[in-house]
Amino acid sequence: YGVRFFGDKLYLVTFERIDPLYVLDLSNPADPLIAGELTVTGFSDFLHPVNNELLMGLGQDEDGLVKLELFNVAGVPYSLGSMSLGKSEGAQSSYSEARYNRHAFTYQVFSESTDRFLVPVDLSFADEESGYRQEDRLYMFELNDKNLPQMASFQSIGQIVVEGEGWQASRHRSVIHEDAVYYVNGTSVWSALWTVPNEQNGPL
Repeated sequence: YGVRFFGDKLYLVTFERIDPLYVLDLSNPADPLIAGELTVTGFSDFLHPVNNELLMGLGQDEDGLVKLELFNVAGVPYSLGSMSLGKSEGAQSSYSEARYNRHAFTYQVFSESTDRFLVPVDLSFADEESGYRQEDRLYMFELNDKNLPQMASFQSIGQIVVEGEGWQASRHRSVIHEDAVYYVNGTSVWSALWTVPNEQNGPL
């Protein structure tokens, strides 16, 4: 269901309530080998190789929220940790265009040890008092210690938050330019600085 080639390795996941991650060694194309296998809850639609030893997965957890997970694939693959985007905000469900459209995912190699990346997420909320509402958020992350794969981890930097325009209705794009972040949500543009993400400008 999710496939990514990186060098002579193939990373593969299937579409289930659990997520079997397979690492295939293609160094001998005539005789591919399963080099590793890992089963975790949920599944990943989108796979992003960070380097030869780290793989990022973006998909859905068992509760229907967007899941971000980091895997060490240097040997037998194992999870270095995961986040369910929208859980801490109390969302009933969440969706990310980046799961199916790579153009919605922004990734920047920032330094030898740190990368920056952006994930757009639509959150839906429902309660008796306020009824149904939606928020569109651009989650800002750093991947730290990528040069030390056993210690690599995600760090949430902040979010650009805008009122939703309808479930899955908007096209999401983003750009990192030096310390500035620009978020295109439908026909509007919002901006913030990486160092102070809560101070947002928009719509522009």
